[in-house]
Amino acid sequence: GIEAGATADQTKADIDAQPMEQVADLRDWSLVRLEIINEVLKDKVIEAANNNMSIADIAKKTGVNRRTISHWLDK
Repeated sequence: GIEAGATADQTKADIDAQPMEQVADLRDWSLVRLEIINEVLKDKVIEAANNNMSIADIAKKTGVNRRTISHWLDK
């Protein structure tokens, strides 16, 4: 499956060697994983803010810009 073929150390050449359909499947799988990761990170950002961590500190720890964090906290 895609999970077995998707590794963090794949190079562009590794992916380029795959058929178009497999690359498309890998893209879909990656987008779903990214969506899940963003949801979890957003929950953790909200938890950190609820525990009085500043937006600036959250931004430094997560690498997410302050504007995005503020947007997440406003919802």
